[in-house]
Amino acid sequence: MSDKQQEVLKKFKSLGFTEMGRLKNGNVFVELKSNEPVRAVVALDGTVTPLSGDLSRYDWKSRGSK
Repeated sequence: MSDKQQEVLKKFKSLGFTEMGRLKNGNVFVELKSNEPVRAVVALDGTVTPLSGDLSRYDWKSRGSK
């Protein structure tokens, strides 16, 4: 798992998303369970592909203070 992917996954988890599974290529599925579930895939390079729901409601791109 790359550092960028770990950073993005950490941000998603802080927003309440859970890791649902991993593909052989290293991509990770995340999901926020609700009445209208939000699902996405996080690639090794940290890019996020929305699968369902409105991902734009969540500020997963902002950087936390260090």
